[in-house]
Amino acid sequence: MRKRSFHQDLGSILNKLFSIAIFLILFHFFGNSILDDTIIALISIASYPLVGAFLRGIGVWHY
Repeated sequence: MRKRSFHQDLGSILNKLFSIAIFLILFHFFGNSILDDTIIALISIASYPLVGAFLRGIGVWHY
């Protein structure tokens, strides 16, 4: 049971870190305009489940 909790916590943390990293990289490239912020927000929202799927695919996050 402990292993499951560890993987769940690790996966959640990695998912958040990767999603924040993607957001910061896009923010760096697109800057501060209103349209660009909207694009960044939409990509960041879409990237969150994709990062989770990737982490589950490589076996780090099973849940």
